[in-house]
Amino acid sequence: MGDKAWDIDLVVKILRRQKELMLSSETSRAYESRLDFTQPDVICELKEIWRVIDHQVLDEFGVEVPPKFPGILMYVHKFYPNNQQIFKELDYVLRHGPYKDVLQMGSTYPDVELECVKSQEKHSLSRLHLHKERPLLIITSSAS
Repeated sequence: MGDKAWDIDLVVKILRRQKELMLSSETSRAYESRLDFTQPDVICELKEIWRVIDHQVLDEFGVEVPPKFPGILMYVHKFYPNNQQIFKELDYVLRHGPYKDVLQMGSTYPDVELECVKSQEKHSLSRLHLHKERPLLIITSSAS
């Protein structure tokens, strides 16, 4: 594999197979049984599921990769950063492209209510912003 790009037709076939496995009921069951979003290692578990899928797909296509291969998506982004055909295949991951409602530095934000996963306690975002003179960095994610 090395530091060279794969044939584009092979990449498209790999991405289509990866999508098929990622959206499969078997993968959904793996998410349900292995992912506990109250645990700090949930992202590691999620990445492991993806790693297994990546290796399965690449093995099916006879592509050898080292055990620490960063993953199909990372590889594709490195070697095909502006290829529209590749991004079309990745639509299920990148659904709507860049978000239009991203807050900019200095923007005001609505005061939303956040719920603790473990205790179910509810807190307003403004209450959690303790140092009002400093910017508040909000990092969010979602997994389903």
